[in-house]
Amino acid sequence: MEKKTNQENVQNQAKEIEIKNTEDLRNEPIITTEKIQIIEDNKEEKQKENQKEKEAPVNIIRQQLDETEKILENVENENAYEYVTWTKDKAELKFYGNFPNFHITNNFIYWCNLGINIGSEQNKIRPAIIIRTQANSPICTILPLTSGRLNDDKWYHIDLEQKNSTAMIEQVRNISKLRVLNPLRANGLLSRITPNDFYNINDALGNYYKLQPFPEKNKK
Repeated sequence: MEKKTNQENVQNQAKEIEIKNTEDLRNEPIITTEKIQIIEDNKEEKQKENQKEKEAPVNIIRQQLDETEKILENVENENAYEYVTWTKDKAELKFYGNFPNFHITNNFIYWCNLGINIGSEQNKIRPAIIIRTQANSPICTILPLTSGRLNDDKWYHIDLEQKNSTAMIEQVRNISKLRVLNPLRANGLLSRITPNDFYNINDALGNYYKLQPFPEKNKK
């Protein structure tokens, strides 16, 4: 008798589950052909939006390049060529450049690619003194050198003792280490500034970059 009761309970539970599943199926929304078409249209619209988002940056780049080309048409050929060449080189340096695999050390001199800049800013590949660097930093502070001694007696131009170059205090700048190409060598040795150079440059840096006093108010 007890065995029969258990069988009846199992059968009743199975019927309840079947009834519940049937009710769930009835409650499910009916997907019509019209709804399927709406879903497909939405997918297609989303794909078009994604494609537009991908194309937008490319179109903007082309527009900027076209406008730059128009500007360069009115620039002297040599200057235009230097500028456009540096634009390409800078893109390669920024997106595909590698950080130096050699140590960058304070007070030593390295070849740096400063590119094509504006006005009297120091340009092109030239030697520079590293005046501040840290091993874990992607940037360093440099003091560009001239390609020949200036001998102009300006206190912020320091003629180096053992180099045919002048340190231009007003041209100090921070650069990415991607711009540091190679150490400058002389007779196979790494080039560095002398103790006198160190003292003179440090003194000039302290004077040039300290804050200047506020202008005095006009006295009546």
